[in-house]
Amino acid sequence: MWSWAIYQPGVQSFRYTVSPDNSPSLKVIEYFGFPFTGVQIDEEDGAENVYEISTAEFRKNFPTT
Repeated sequence: MWSWAIYQPGVQSFRYTVSPDNSPSLKVIEYFGFPFTGVQIDEEDGAENVYEISTAEFRKNFPTT
């Protein structure tokens, strides 16, 4: 899916919000090099960590994706 999305007009970044207790999802985000950019409060889930990476940076890190 990411390999399709990074080449779509208007898609400039990927943003993930994840519970700080969700270890499996945090490992995926860590593997793909998403930088931590802050915390947001979700009305249903509470505090979530926010990670965001530009599509250009993602392509640089994973050119064959």
